Amino acid sequence: MEPMQPEIIIPKETTQKRNPKLKIFVVVVVIGLFILLVICLISTYIIVAQKPAGLNSTNLPNKEEETTVSYIPSYTAPKYETDNSSQNFEGKFVKTNSPVGWTIKEYSTAEGMKYPVETPGVSYSGLTGLEIFDENNKIMFSMRGADGIGGSGGCSEVAKFDDTPQNYITDIVDTTEILGFGTTTVVNFHNVTYKSIPFLSIEFRRFTNTLYIDIDEDPNTYSTGCGISSQFVTLQDLNFTVNDNDTNYTINVYEFKLSDNASETKLVQLDSVLTFMKKS
Repeated sequence: MEPMQPEIIIPKETTQKRNPKLKIFVVVVVIGLFILLVICLISTYIIVAQKPAGLNSTNLPNKEEETTVSYIPSYTAPKYETDNSSQNFEGKFVKTNSPVGWTIKEYSTAEGMKYPVETPGVSYSGLTGLEIFDENNKIMFSMRGADGIGGSGGCSEVAKFDDTPQNYITDIVDTTEILGFGTTTVVNFHNVTYKSIPFLSIEFRRFTNTLYIDIDEDPNTYSTGCGISSQFVTLQDLNFTVNDNDTNYTINVYEFKLSDNASETKLVQLDSVLTFMKKS
């Protein structure tokens, strides 16, 4: 008897019929997802393409940068004001440089004179007077033509600088005593700081609100004017003519006056105006 062989069972092929509607649904979903993906990719490309050049997360504008930009005008304004803090003046007789807002008035009539001629029919030509005003229209310096100077001589006070000759001081003191005007006070400027102001053909020396002049022609000394001579200056560059009927004569003597209540700041500005003054 042959041994029994194991039974080999060959399974029959099974065929399951799929639902055709399910297959169509899957296909539609896949196609829809693909189209949605394409749309997202296109949108991203358009956004990136339209982004301004150079704009990124490190240079986007912010409030701090806007504040910095708006601060620039106020930051540069002081420099602009400094560059434009002076103005040029050029008149008929003189020219100079002055602070903005300052004005200079020239006269060529009797109005500018210190001692005008009273004779009827007299007329003037040339510079008879000059006034310098600050930005508040306060007079800082004046110069008025003088047709004749009176005075009795003698000085109650005289300034002595290091280059003032001692014999000049001695003469002033002696003359004042002889004329009976008493003792002369000598104001010694040794080791005292003062301002030296070149003005046209002369040199002013200023200490606070007082201007001193040299009445001697010696360029190596400074003989300070005193008494009546401390109020007048003779200029080589400027003059005026008196037309007195048939007689004409030219004068270059002016009375000068400095503001007695101006601050040192204003006076320093005036020093500059006088220093730059030239004949037109």
